[in-house]
Amino acid sequence: MPLPGVGVCHTLVTAGRQRLGVVCHRTGRRDLVVYHPDDPEPAAHAVVLGTDEARHIGDLLAATATVEHLVEPRALPAGITVTCIRIAADSPYHDRPLRDVCARCDPSVCLVAVIGDDRVVPAPDPAVVLHRGDTLILAGDPAAVTEVADLLGAGGVRTPAR
Repeated sequence: MPLPGVGVCHTLVTAGRQRLGVVCHRTGRRDLVVYHPDDPEPAAHAVVLGTDEARHIGDLLAATATVEHLVEPRALPAGITVTCIRIAADSPYHDRPLRDVCARCDPSVCLVAVIGDDRVVPAPDPAVVLHRGDTLILAGDPAAVTEVADLLGAGGVRTPAR
């Protein structure tokens, strides 16, 4: 719902009947609001988040929300995994070229694509610049792929359970 002079408030009611809200201010600030359980109008608690903090929370939530959309890896040969890694807001590789990551990766890891808000780059060139929120699709040895996720300071590693 619009909040004149402030921004917009998005609300939802959970399965447990708890009302939550996110107030999106025009300044980029976000307020995470938990409404009083007995009276859903007044806020019981609010957490003020800066832009980077809001992105980080979004990264954490998105990582768990998208697992069910990945292809099941059972069709892959043993020893190979396909994983999606999201670049966290606080990743040391935000705004750096892919070559900076590749220089430190096990050569057995194959970068399949980089997916961002407004781009999909299949078989990306090492000059492609990574941004917070980008998703990298990797294939390779599970241990080597995990090392790449650790290197990136990943905001979410989404590998389907076997």
